[in-house]
Amino acid sequence: MTLKASWLWNGSGAKGQILFGFSETWYTDLSPAALFPLMKDLAQRRLTFLAAGTQLYGYRIADTAPNSRAFTQRENTVIRVSGRTGPPNVPQDAVLCQVFGTVAGTSKRFWFHNLPDTAIDNCELTDEPPTVENTRRWIDAATAAGFKFRHIVQSAPTGKLLSIDAAGNVLTAEPITGIAPRALVQLLKVRGVDGRGKRGKFYVDSVTSDFSFKLAHWPGDIVAASGKIRLVQYGYTSIAPIPAAGIGSDITIRPGVRKCGRPFGQLRGRAVAKR
Repeated sequence: MTLKASWLWNGSGAKGQILFGFSETWYTDLSPAALFPLMKDLAQRRLTFLAAGTQLYGYRIADTAPNSRAFTQRENTVIRVSGRTGPPNVPQDAVLCQVFGTVAGTSKRFWFHNLPDTAIDNCELTDEPPTVENTRRWIDAATAAGFKFRHIVQSAPTGKLLSIDAAGNVLTAEPITGIAPRALVQLLKVRGVDGRGKRGKFYVDSVTSDFSFKLAHWPGDIVAASGKIRLVQYGYTSIAPIPAAGIGSDITIRPGVRKCGRPFGQLRGRAVAKR
């Protein structure tokens, strides 16, 4: 059974006040009992390139089966960045990275969030050698621990698209085996009658046959015979080892801004009205 494993981080700014939270997610075949010690080790390695005041809140584990629920495991020990690193920046500085999978043709682009503000200046890495080395070491450790990433299966059932009407009713030239309500489908090289490209993934609302079904939340565009529509199926691949030198040895692509959300553990919703 493949599990979705996320690290939940809280960041703090001036005077230690919690300001934001963010998560970073990979996949694994390990059981939770075997998984948590590895996630703790990787969290401690992650401290080397996080802004000051960042602390691990815990781990979120979810089964990848449809309609499954996730649970959060708090970390009992304090895993926190010391004040020796640079402070955070709002909006948050991050670095975009890429790794390849052991399944041919698969890759994953992802963000390492909340780098110290001193590491990035004017959209450039100011301490590139240590940042590049730290990201590489973290991925090497995740690879050794057996973590995986998710990818779309390119050979999933696909049909030539004959039409989509304004209500989202789809007609295909070939049967799409396995189509069912709540299935996810993807438009491939589709153009509407207005000449504009139509992209994205949509859930199936209802099914008449393998050739005919209705999309949920279709925006009302009209499509004639154009492109294909594919049933979205996910696979999971191990991370390919990073080359020691040459092309692919540097997994960092560029720095950028990756905004963070509300802190984990914060109360949600409105307070109960007092009468």
